[in-house]
Amino acid sequence: MSNLDRVVIKYQEAASEFDRMAQAANEMAQQTNQVKNVTSSVVGSGWVGRDAQAYSSTVERYTTKLNQQAEGMLQVVDKLRKQAEDSFQKELADAKRADSELGI
Repeated sequence: MSNLDRVVIKYQEAASEFDRMAQAANEMAQQTNQVKNVTSSVVGSGWVGRDAQAYSSTVERYTTKLNQQAEGMLQVVDKLRKQAEDSFQKELADAKRADSELGI
């Protein structure tokens, strides 16, 4: 059987990728909140008026949307981690059962 005929999951590599994905989502949320905080500190003190308020409202809406996206990404990562762990445990149980059947 060639490697093209079977599915192989490299669990350690997958875990590293999941860590990087979670880190990216967290960084996105942090940077989004930094933009919001800077905007809040400028609007009303150094920048006032309708334009400033409109910009602030736009940043607030996008901050909410981007933070929701980051949270969604983290939920996907958690689901992927759980699926990988479930697959690993099933493979381990199958291997133990096969060894037992062969008397190993």
